[in-house]
Amino acid sequence: MYRFDHGQLTWQNPDDGNAHVEIAVQDASDGRFVPALSVSATLITPGGQGLGPHAQELVWHPMLYHYARNRTLPEDGEYTLRVHIEPPTFMRHDEINGRRFTEAVDIEFTGVQIERGAESVTPPTP
Repeated sequence: MYRFDHGQLTWQNPDDGNAHVEIAVQDASDGRFVPALSVSATLITPGGQGLGPHAQELVWHPMLYHYARNRTLPEDGEYTLRVHIEPPTFMRHDEINGRRFTEAVDIEFTGVQIERGAESVTPPTP
């Protein structure tokens, strides 16, 4: 991944994580990605161990912007993913539509099948 460091983009190899957790936050009314959010995620292992919460960073991706973090997970299997999203601090334009995203959001995805080292994992719809 490229990171902005000392005024320039610098390539940084992923750490020793064995899983990459991505969260895309979209406006339910129009499907647009919501930027500049504070997103954190907790994974519950198949054995019941809680990992997190950990901040998810905004990733500018050519296909789908998302919030992501590399993780080191202890086992493959069915995880629970708990996501917490703080309301955005940016200004809103419209008197009606601008009143969305005014409170924090907590959502839980159960039955998230994760295979360490896999290219991608798609959680079920809550």
